[in-house]
Amino acid sequence: MNIQELQEALEYAREQMFHAELRLDQLTDPELIDACIYEIRAWEIRFGYYNRKLKEAVASGQAVDGKWHIYHGS
Repeated sequence: MNIQELQEALEYAREQMFHAELRLDQLTDPELIDACIYEIRAWEIRFGYYNRKLKEAVASGQAVDGKWHIYHGS
């Protein structure tokens, strides 16, 4: 994945995690609560993966442009 794809995937995971947390607040059925908790955990893992890959890309000297404003290397 390139930098832009990693940024988009990271933002998507963040948004999905946020929406799953909102759903969790509205649930009352124990089975659905459990399912929502698993969904949140899955998005947390995805977020962590994309965040780590993005940091690795920056550390390797690739430039990150756009809203992230991170530049590394010459």
